[in-house]
Amino acid sequence: MALRDLPASAYFPLTEVCATARTSQPIYAAVVAFCEAHFGFKLLTILRHLPETAEIARVYSSNLEAYPVGGRKTMGGTPWGDVVLKAGTPWLGNGAEDMRWAYPDAEKSLAMGRESSFCAPVRFAGETLGVLNMSAARDSYDFADAPHLQMVSAFLVQAFMMDA
Repeated sequence: MALRDLPASAYFPLTEVCATARTSQPIYAAVVAFCEAHFGFKLLTILRHLPETAEIARVYSSNLEAYPVGGRKTMGGTPWGDVVLKAGTPWLGNGAEDMRWAYPDAEKSLAMGRESSFCAPVRFAGETLGVLNMSAARDSYDFADAPHLQMVSAFLVQAFMMDA
């Protein structure tokens, strides 16, 4: 089944977790499980947008050794930041050229075999609170699935509010 044909019932575990979570961690775990089952990834990070410093800060990482929680990088004011953080739209990069366009640390990703990045902003009240970002081998994602990634990223709003 193509992801775009995913039934609404696939999202029920996320709604249940959000209805009962007392901390952000179960929500992060449910989002990661959904993304692993329906998208796949080599790396998944959840990043908080810090507009006052033009940075994004990692609040979750599937690879803590290479990408620890708390790590930051300046992405506001970059072309990628204009698309994802400022305009609040999903972005799909595919190939080394796209990765270099988007990320100042692209060589690290490329060396780890990740030539595709699929991101959705976490938005609330017209503001970008953060980003859900997955990366994998080239051609792993299809931009036609962006609505699903955006839907999943919306579940992170509650987690971000809990951590504020």
